[in-house]
Parts: sequence; C-alpha cells; structure tokens
Amino acid sequence: MADAKPELTRTPHTIRTFTGWTILFMVVLRIAIGWHFFYEGVWKIKSGTFSATPYLLASVGPLKDVFHAMINDKDGFQRIGIERDQDGNVVAIKPDYQIAQINAKCDLIERHYQLTDAQKAVLKETREAKIAEVTSIAADPELLIEAVGYVRLLDQVAQEHKQQEPKYLQQRMDFNIGKINAARNRLLARVEKPYNDISAVPLFQAAENKRRQDPNVKVEADDYGLALSPKQLAAGPLPLPQATHFPGNLLTKAGLEFKTTTRTEFQDLSMMFGLVAIGAGLILGLFTRLSAFAAAVFLAMFYLSMPPWPGVQEVQPLEGHYLIVNKNLVELIACLAIMTSGVGRWFGLDAFIGAYMDRKRRNKAILGAAQANAGRGPVSDRPVVREPARA
Repeated sequence: MADAKPELTRTPHTIRTFTGWTILFMVVLRIAIGWHFFYEGVWKIKSGTFSATPYLLASVGPLKDVFHAMINDKDGFQRIGIERDQDGNVVAIKPDYQIAQINAKCDLIERHYQLTDAQKAVLKETREAKIAEVTSIAADPELLIEAVGYVRLLDQVAQEHKQQEPKYLQQRMDFNIGKINAARNRLLARVEKPYNDISAVPLFQAAENKRRQDPNVKVEADDYGLALSPKQLAAGPLPLPQATHFPGNLLTKAGLEFKTTTRTEFQDLSMMFGLVAIGAGLILGLFTRLSAFAAAVFLAMFYLSMPPWPGVQEVQPLEGHYLIVNKNLVELIACLAIMTSGVGRWFGLDAFIGAYMDRKRRNKAILGAAQANAGRGPVSDRPVVREPARA
C-alpha cells in the first residue's frame, strides 16, 4: 500500500534540529553556570580574606611550576634576605627588604594617624630601634646556617620532583615538603619579628604611660599626651599594604575590605572580579560567547592546577573521587557547548545586540544594492537581453 503522505511534505530529521526543550535547558544551563561563577566571586569579594596563594602552592602536575611562579617570593628568599652566589650557595643574609618594610610601615602610620611632632619623635625612635634589631638578626651566624640548610633542602626536593620517583617514595617527598614549610616559617618568624612588633596603638600608649610615670609631668583630664587621641583613632585600623596603592586604594574607598595579606595580589583581584564579570555575562546572556570562553579558560586553569591524571600526585578531594574527569572538566565542556551555540540570543541581551547588528548589516546591504542599481542607469536605458529560443 502506497504511503498517503507525499515525500515532499515530510520533515527530515537532522542532528542540527533544536527542540523547545533543548533551548530551555541550554538557557537554564547557561544561567546556572553563570550563577555559580557570580556568587563565588561575590562571596570572595565580601569575605575580604580570599587569597589564591594556598591554592597555587598546592598545585601539582606538569604545570605546577607555572602556577608556583604566579606567587610573589614563593620560597621567601626576598623576605628572608637570602643572597646566593653563581653556584647557588648561600653567602649572606641581607636585611634590606625588611628595613624597607619597616620604613614603609612607619611612614604609613605617620600619614594614617596624622601624628603630632611629639608622636613623630616616638615613632622615629622606634623606627631606628627596629632597624637596628633586624640588622642584628641578619648578622647572626646561626640564621645563616639555618638558611643554608633550608636552601639545600629546597634543592633536594626540587631534584626529586624532576625524577620519576616510585610511589613508595612519595611519603618521603611529602615529609620533606613539610620540613621545608616549617624551616621557611621559622626563618620568616625571626626576620619579620621587628616589623610585626610595630603596632601604633600599643606603641604610643606605652610611650604615654612612661611619660606619666615622671612625677614632674602634670596630666590634665583631656590630655592624651603621646597616646593616640579619639580623633586619630577615628581613622580606623592601619590598612594592609595592598590597600595603600592602586588598585587597592580605590577598591578600599569603594567599600572593599582587605583583611589578610597575600602574595598573589594581582591574581586575587583578577579571580574575584573575573568570576563576577563572567557570571553576570552568562546570567544576562550578554556577550555570551566571550563569557563562556573566559569561563572555560578559568576552569581549564583550575583543572590543570590539580589534574586527576594517572601518575600525578593525588590531592585529597573534599568530595568524590576522580580519574581524568572531574567537576571542573565537566563544567568546562558545558561552557564550550554554550560558547558554540546561540544560547545567548535565545533568552538574553545578546538577542537585542544581534537584532541591531543584523538590521545594520541588512540596511548596509540594501544601500549597497541601491547604489549599484543607481550606477547602472534607468531601466529603460539598459540593453535588453533576449534569451535564445528553445528548440
């Protein structure tokens, strides 16, 4: 029996067919990933404690050196003041960096609290005492010996990482890394003590208490002396270093609070505001392809920093167990699917941008066609082309 439905009326099914449900769930997927990025960025900004330093330090795999290089002074050589010769041997401990830090902190205290002349004299005395203290610490032979052992341990672990060590030796490497962290913390605690001991409120309060012990000093009720006055204290706590220069100073005025120091200042700001911008773009469907591509780049960095590959040092996950594929890779693939589709135009601001651009291109094409016709002259003046007669 012949098919009653003519062949030309049949709708061919192809792999490029999108159903309404496909469009709906693609839009939902775009918004869900956008919200994930957006809220993560907002939380990091509001917390004021986010730092990419621990995450980058924990990176493993073939690209770990790239991620470690993003950390400013990862091994602490600059802060400790370790000076090495051409052969890599430790030859001295220089206090220059710590002296510069002490000077910068004292200058910040003077500007932030608008010190009086008497308070400036107290601060100057403290500055000189702390510089002398850090210089004495750097000249201590025991510190140099400890720094030599620290550098040798660093070189040893670096050499072991380059070799394909058997799995049973991984515990020894982990143990040595723990020793490295402990040695670095001990060295930093010693050289940074003079800097950390400088605290404005206790410093000037102690100076005022010492002044009042003099029986010849008469103290009035509203006389704060060398202590910080309520007007000076109203300036708030001393800002952290990253909040004293661009762009941290502008962000502080905008309400962003820095609560912890970091060795990855640029990476932290890029991460926080990048997540917010990408998330907003995906939620609103604004520049969707660019937003999805940027999200894929972020996720690729997350994935490659701790790849779940065979033979790579395993990082204990907070949840689940992975081999080759983890949540970052799955979300990355989803972002690539969004990037290569028109999901931004289906339900997003890209629909308006696309309509405007399409109309602009269409008007340009119409104008070009009109100009081309105008150049050919009136229709009556054009030569008539007759088709040859058919046999």
